[in-house]
Amino acid sequence: MNRIFFVNSSKKRDGRTLIHQKTVERIKRLRSMGELSQAEIAKKLGWASASYSDIESYNKKLDLDKLGEIATFFDVTIGFLTEGLREGISKERLEQIENSIEFMKF
Repeated sequence: MNRIFFVNSSKKRDGRTLIHQKTVERIKRLRSMGELSQAEIAKKLGWASASYSDIESYNKKLDLDKLGEIATFFDVTIGFLTEGLREGISKERLEQIENSIEFMKF
């Protein structure tokens, strides 16, 4: 008999580095700020829907190219996504982020 086991995303998240976890959390919050679905972002990036959702559900690690595309899409830097660095982000964008309820929770 074949058995199928499902691993919830919290267990997958626990297997990732803290930097990876925080990066994915920032990406999720930016997406939520823009009130976009995962499918909408994937389409705008020219990716398969599953490719983007796999990143947010910890099924895929981010490579530098994908991280750069996501940063550009959200008008932030790779440093912001990975470490929360604010250098290199426009003043207007920083104000949007800092005033967002999504980032007040972070």
